[in-house]
Amino acid sequence: MIERIRHIEGLQSARLPADEYAVVHSAWLTLMGMRPNGDLDLIMSSRLRRELFSKPNLEGHLGLPGPLEQRIRIQPMNSPYGAFYGARGIDDVIRNYCIEIDGVHFIEPRFYFAFKKQRLLGLRASRCSLPWWRHTLMYSFGANRILTRKISRDERDFAWLDGFFDRSGHRRAEFQHIPDTAWGLPDRDWRPPS
Repeated sequence: MIERIRHIEGLQSARLPADEYAVVHSAWLTLMGMRPNGDLDLIMSSRLRRELFSKPNLEGHLGLPGPLEQRIRIQPMNSPYGAFYGARGIDDVIRNYCIEIDGVHFIEPRFYFAFKKQRLLGLRASRCSLPWWRHTLMYSFGANRILTRKISRDERDFAWLDGFFDRSGHRRAEFQHIPDTAWGLPDRDWRPPS
């Protein structure tokens, strides 16, 4: 199932200890059949970060050393993932809130959905500072155009997620080992307001 994810072979060839990292971000959308991921994003334990990097930048993004350094990206230790659903930091998320799929650890999908909700709400707040007529793609340009596209993409993703769960896509055979709580069900508290 994970062969659908771009750059997964590079991650597997790095032979990282499976219990010291987790795949995050849009890899979930790829697994769910929505769209391909761009980069492959990870969170990494503080221990593994210290082992891999002589001067680990705890607050910045890093590339996984090797040929895919620009494509396999490591999120900072202060990533929002470490604060959702009662988690006590990235190390706690990696130890207690991950799911194994084909030998690779993934963060529980509800964490990604909560991250996406937080990002969308921040993007919407940024758009509110713009004049109303710049809220559409037709009248936006430069950074505002990028902002408008990101908002549209995230809103489209949430509409797709609603359909996925309404059609019981999470009940497919490949997802049977994932409990409803890891999806953020039944309440879908990760769903942003319209």
